[in-house]
Amino acid sequence: MARGEYLAEVFPAFKAELRPFKGHPWAGRDQQGYGRKIPTNYAIRLGSRWYRVYVCCFSNAGTAYINVKDHPFLVVLDGDLSSVRDCE
Repeated sequence: MARGEYLAEVFPAFKAELRPFKGHPWAGRDQQGYGRKIPTNYAIRLGSRWYRVYVCCFSNAGTAYINVKDHPFLVVLDGDLSSVRDCE
């Protein structure tokens, strides 16, 4: 994979939903709060399977993504989750 792929480009028919993470609050983070796989309260449905949205963060900004078998790093844009945030 030469560049990051975006969720909406690869899977245009997806569903986003608010699914609170019930694990440890510091899961995926180091002592400073940064990490490669920080779980969020969002999930993406592709077909019949749900995928947790994770964030990779090592500075003031993070990148949201999901792991799918054939696409190990699908970037989830802020607009992909806007329909979920509008319902909160």
